[in-house]
Amino acid sequence: MTSPAVSVLIPTRNRLPLLERTLRSVVGQTIGASEIEVVVVNDGGESPAQLLRGQELRAALIETPGTGQVPARALALQAARAERIALLDDDDTWEPDHLERLLAALGDGRGLVCSWGSLDLYRSGDLVERRSFHPEFHPGLLRRTNPILASSVVYRRSLHDQLGGFDPALPYYWDWDWYLRVQSCARITMLPRQTVRVRVNLDGGNTSDPGNPAIAANLALLCRKHDLGTLPVHNFLSALDQGSLWSAGGEP
Repeated sequence: MTSPAVSVLIPTRNRLPLLERTLRSVVGQTIGASEIEVVVVNDGGESPAQLLRGQELRAALIETPGTGQVPARALALQAARAERIALLDDDDTWEPDHLERLLAALGDGRGLVCSWGSLDLYRSGDLVERRSFHPEFHPGLLRRTNPILASSVVYRRSLHDQLGGFDPALPYYWDWDWYLRVQSCARITMLPRQTVRVRVNLDGGNTSDPGNPAIAANLALLCRKHDLGTLPVHNFLSALDQGSLWSAGGEP
């Protein structure tokens, strides 16, 4: 069997209906399902094995007893066979041309490519609002806030050879930490096109919920690691209403 063009890393836990929706958006990609490898890590929840058998995908499933999302992503990365890596959360979806556009933008480069998206706000299971998330990316922005939706990211796995894996000490900010590390040695390109939809649960329970008391401590750890100073606790949704986070410049 030929190697896939891209490996999609999906950690999941007890979200089978949402995962099915996510996988349908992968199957519907314009590059064709045969070019895509999906690596799903079930992090201690109900097994999605039957769900995966029902999809027209090249899929690998890893079962764990529940070690957390960062170790789960590390296992998915270890199992991935493609040189190009795409990240996707189990409750987010892609527009049909997402992979085609981002892989073309990545080309033979060694950097990281991402795109704009929407924040789909749900309450009691119903979509109540859709907000566009389209920051004007500049290198200094990463020292103020995380402007990159994880489910929009594609990059070459060779970056991990140089920089190591995702940091398990940052379960809430592993992605922001990864982008800062990538930016230290490679270019980050944001495509001005909305290709991903990110589900936000207004009822709570998001790993980026500012009301979670563990998040402030994890943000402080990230700030110390990268010498970012003191930053306010925020997530993608609340950041939209904090204009000072998006101003040009390097230091906060």
